[in-house]
Amino acid sequence: MKFLFVCSANKIRSISAELHFAEEFPEHEFDSAGTNHEECLKNGTTPLSEEQLSWADKIFVMEEKHRQIIRKHTGEKHQKKIIVLGIQDVYKKPLDKKLIKVLEDKVLKHIPDMSPRFQINKPEPYILSIGDILIASESILNNPAVAVNMKYHEIPSLDSQPSQRILAAIQYDDIRVEIRHDEELLMELMNLYQKYNVEGPNNDLNLGIIKNGFEVYSIGYLREIFNYEDSFGFTFTPNYVTSR
Repeated sequence: MKFLFVCSANKIRSISAELHFAEEFPEHEFDSAGTNHEECLKNGTTPLSEEQLSWADKIFVMEEKHRQIIRKHTGEKHQKKIIVLGIQDVYKKPLDKKLIKVLEDKVLKHIPDMSPRFQINKPEPYILSIGDILIASESILNNPAVAVNMKYHEIPSLDSQPSQRILAAIQYDDIRVEIRHDEELLMELMNLYQKYNVEGPNNDLNLGIIKNGFEVYSIGYLREIFNYEDSFGFTFTPNYVTSR
């Protein structure tokens, strides 16, 4: 997908979003621009163009005034693609850590994870299971990926085989799942989080994806539960991944 970020001068907010999410989601395309052409030309940044607006599948504007500027020049042509983030011009430098945190909170739910690590393509049905909770794919807004990245290192050997290659470190990817708002399901998830992360000394939990009889399981723990106005979800940190 193609995503366009828009602020006033393309100096801090929109360029930070472009750079950050381009690195996080290389499977998508990102661009950024500013609505104040005079400021953009003064600062050597990118002024917003009709070509960029037509190119984008989704347009994230930092403030309502940016949406109104686009409407003034293009009418209703691009309005259905626009999402107003509500991020004010209060940051002093690009890629400010606080700005990135706000951007992630507001943008991530709109960017599908389409990485090739373990791809489940909608609309093919599947079931996500976490603990005793079963969630149908129709309720899930992003495609949960169960994946493991294994990193090998050359370690000096203590025996007669100095070229011996052993597994020294394994890095597991967090699994982020966003679900359409469902009060009953949210309560089940919160109870599960309470049970495994607060009350019990052993917080290991099973998470699985079941599709066409093929099951991938991850053993780990719930790191967080997030709750938006129209959706909720969780982040699962695996200890290891297996399948059967």
